[in-house]
Amino acid sequence: MEAPDTKTRILDAAESLFATRGVEASSLREITASAGVNLAAVNYHFGSKDDLVLAAFRRRIGPVNRERLERLDALEVAANGRAIALEELVEAFLAPSMRFLSPDRRLHARLLGRVHHEAQDELQTKLTHEFEQVVHRFVGALSRALPRLGPAELLLRGHFMVGAMIYTLTHLDKLETVAPVPLHIAADQVLPQMIAFVAAGLRAPVPDRTEVGR
Repeated sequence: MEAPDTKTRILDAAESLFATRGVEASSLREITASAGVNLAAVNYHFGSKDDLVLAAFRRRIGPVNRERLERLDALEVAANGRAIALEELVEAFLAPSMRFLSPDRRLHARLLGRVHHEAQDELQTKLTHEFEQVVHRFVGALSRALPRLGPAELLLRGHFMVGAMIYTLTHLDKLETVAPVPLHIAADQVLPQMIAFVAAGLRAPVPDRTEVGR
């Protein structure tokens, strides 16, 4: 088997350290030592540490976002101008990322969670750009499926969906430590439950503002 090239070795080392120790706690010196390269190689291939974080993030989230858009394309073709069923839209968004629950990809999930939570201002803005097309397309499709929701309600509920997804990807293994009974949750059991949960939340009646806070 051909050995990974320098750029791939750097990304692999960075991913492992970012996921296990955190972005801020992982230094370029540690990354280069783990990858077996010098600092000049990092500067040549990536530039700054933020650029390396972004590259590691893109390597894992890029295929997920492409699959989300491909699934949405197929749903729109099949719908032929009609609103797409809500559960189908939710599945198209969630399913690609739920693969990170498989044991061989848990490290990828931890990486995405760490980067989401630890990225600072400028890097956070760059990370947000990675989702622009996905957000635009899915918000449009969801607004047709849920026409009674205004833009603010729809975006807020979409935010809740993403939050539930990220927390599940990064903390599902913690559930067994607090459960009152033994749990044996298989990765393929999670997606149907999450689709039902998220769809119900998206579909819930809009609270009467006069009642909120009482």
